[in-house]
Amino acid sequence: MKRFVVALTIVLLVAMAASFVAQAAAAGKTLYFLKHTMSCPCTKKACQSAQPLADALPKQLIDGVTMVTSDFALAKDKTEALMKKFKIFAFPAFVLVDENDNVLYQVQGTFENDDVLDKLTELGVVK
Repeated sequence: MKRFVVALTIVLLVAMAASFVAQAAAAGKTLYFLKHTMSCPCTKKACQSAQPLADALPKQLIDGVTMVTSDFALAKDKTEALMKKFKIFAFPAFVLVDENDNVLYQVQGTFENDDVLDKLTELGVVK
């Protein structure tokens, strides 16, 4: 029984350490979601398709990752600055950057939400 308790304790400590390492690696990262809700029908439809993922992500991001949403229709100057900074040419767009604004992942235009979620999970920013 003592061996089992010791083994279980070791497993739990390793799991906790892995969690702390993942959180430390994610610290300072920002995930941007850029959209345009008053665009042409095709872009508007793509933005509407990505919205459920954008709505769900804040609850799924690990501690240390911030999510920022910017809508061209509501905040043109802010969104244009982000588009220029991260070379965004199509809506919607997700851009994950580190604390120095280096792009770690970017997707724009038409995409599958599951593919984006899988990539963010692979990058360790989603629980």
